[in-house]
Amino acid sequence: MEDQTFAFLVLFLTAVNAEEKSRIYHDSNGTTHLMSPNPSLPFAVNGIHLFQAMSNIAKCMQLPCPPHHYRTGCEEIMSSGQCTPCRPCSREGQYRLGCGGASEGVCFNVTSCNAGEFEVRAPTPTNDRFCAAPLCSAAEFEISAVTASTNRQCVVMRKCNSTEFENYPPTVTTNRLCEAVTTCAVNQVETHAPTATTDRHCAACSNETDRILDCADVSSRVAITANRICEVVRIDNCCCNEFTSLKRVRGDIILRSDETVLYFGTILEVEGDVRSHHFEWESGGSSLKAVDFGQVRRLMGNMNLRMNQITQIEIGALTRVDGTLDLSNNYITSVDFKAVTHIGGLRLSFNALSSIGFGAITFVDGFLYLLNNDLTNIDFGAIQHIDDSISVTFNKLTSINFGGITFIGDNLQFNDNIITNIDFGAITYIGGSVSLNKNGLTHIDFRGVTDIGGHMWLQNNNLTSINFKSIKTVDGPLRVDHNPLLVTVDCHSLGLCQCFSSYTSQTNCPTKCHFSSWNCA
Repeated sequence: MEDQTFAFLVLFLTAVNAEEKSRIYHDSNGTTHLMSPNPSLPFAVNGIHLFQAMSNIAKCMQLPCPPHHYRTGCEEIMSSGQCTPCRPCSREGQYRLGCGGASEGVCFNVTSCNAGEFEVRAPTPTNDRFCAAPLCSAAEFEISAVTASTNRQCVVMRKCNSTEFENYPPTVTTNRLCEAVTTCAVNQVETHAPTATTDRHCAACSNETDRILDCADVSSRVAITANRICEVVRIDNCCCNEFTSLKRVRGDIILRSDETVLYFGTILEVEGDVRSHHFEWESGGSSLKAVDFGQVRRLMGNMNLRMNQITQIEIGALTRVDGTLDLSNNYITSVDFKAVTHIGGLRLSFNALSSIGFGAITFVDGFLYLLNNDLTNIDFGAIQHIDDSISVTFNKLTSINFGGITFIGDNLQFNDNIITNIDFGAITYIGGSVSLNKNGLTHIDFRGVTDIGGHMWLQNNNLTSINFKSIKTVDGPLRVDHNPLLVTVDCHSLGLCQCFSSYTSQTNCPTKCHFSSWNCA
């Protein structure tokens, strides 16, 4: 603004000087005056009022010109001037700044980059050189140094994962070096836990195996570490770091009431039961939210963790559970049994299960209870044998895949779902009752099933046909009432008695049930 104002004044004074003769006159006495000959006007230039002249010059100066031009000739009164190219700087290594408006600008020396900087933008006749020296961020290291014409090159530093530790820290020009954390052998115990920058230290286990670890007792915990104990007879008030560093527990593991996470760490085998508090197997209930079997291969006793707050269960390396795994009345939404091949019994009722993977399980030596969940389909995978009952009632099942199951020792219960079709697959024997009532079944074919050891409940469906041909014995009543689309049925002389609605015509069926426990009402 100051430059434009100065230029304006210069132009105006130049205009005044150019018209100086028009402002000189002589009076009758021969005296020379520098006044306007028109006394009605104040000072004027070529007959143009002072302020009007100033306005004309200002407007001329504000007229635009193309880039690298400036306006000249505005000193001529009532002229719009002309655009004149700004001259290149006369000296090499200079650039012109400020060309435009009514100014030709000024020449300056081009900046030289300092040591450690590089040229980001080369100079031009109208722009200076731009230099910079950006550093690598805190998460990067330099692999190529800066030069006069190139920037330094940076690469993101490596981050050690959960199974590694930092062996060598990073520098401004070198990466972080990570190494795998040492895993203690089966006959070793951890003496120093790994950190972000140190490895795990291991030492040989002692031969002492008769201690009890009480996680609420400091002296008990210190003794486990100090004596390099790998095997104990029992765990009280679980859990603690000393527990997760053991290899074997010969007896029970009893959780304290406020424990929230059960992590087995390096333990390979548990011979006893795992339960909440100091109560017996029938009891349960605690604050537990997560279970991780870690490196456990075999659980020889029962696990009673029902009535907790469990939402997560990680099977880890587990391959066998000899007892019953009871995780009922929790908040589990999914579970995958992965490498488990054998389980004594499974209770996952009253959770929020929407999916379950039976992994490699082939034998269930007890019952399999999945009542009151959110399952919409179920695939029994590799399971061949269930020694007790299977119950998946009160879910949202639309389909069932019995996989390779051939034997069910007791009841088969899938009532109170929304199943429309069922395929019994390879099943040949059901030792108890079959309950499929209160579904949407339209047809049932028992395929290879030959023996049913209890009653058969098929009422309250949409059945139009039933194929009993493969079955040889049903040691209980046939209840098939409240199937309004079932017009006729051939019972093939099966069952001890029957309950059919009056609209269903019967062939080779037993008499109507009248016993108090088998009443059709």
